[in-house]
Amino acid sequence: MINASVLRLIFEKLNNYKDASFFTPSFISMYICRETIRRVVIHQYNQIKGWNCQDIQQLYEKLENKKVANNIINSLEICDPAVGTGYFLVSALNEIIVIGSELKILLYTKDKTLSNYQIEINNDELIICDHNMPPFEYQPKNPETQRIQKTLAYEKQTIIENCLFGVDIN
Repeated sequence: MINASVLRLIFEKLNNYKDASFFTPSFISMYICRETIRRVVIHQYNQIKGWNCQDIQQLYEKLENKKVANNIINSLEICDPAVGTGYFLVSALNEIIVIGSELKILLYTKDKTLSNYQIEINNDELIICDHNMPPFEYQPKNPETQRIQKTLAYEKQTIIENCLFGVDIN
């Protein structure tokens, strides 16, 4: 698989000279997504639930129903009005997945979550770790890795189809 940062570089090289386009560096896109999406998620929960949480940890401590919590995150709407390479939306997707992991609400069945795993972003990639293990590696015949991949694929598809929107002149 090709990661998002490599695809971005290819797209930039193909289009930058032709359209005289300039793209936001990845570390800035990731920073904007991390800071704003976290605030929006906390605000959304506070507004819907009548809470007064200040950070993701406080939010996690109050959550009761994982499915309802997951639905609140999946109701976010994020638009990039000058989508270009799409990298901002990829950063937003990754950040939403990481927040879901921190809140332990990434569902693989209607009631079960990936609570034993920690997901973080490192160099534009999602890194999946068991609490005491090295980073996750996909092994096609291992049922646990299949479960993780299926969960992430479902969550990503849901977020892409319902939460992320982009507009571009091209």
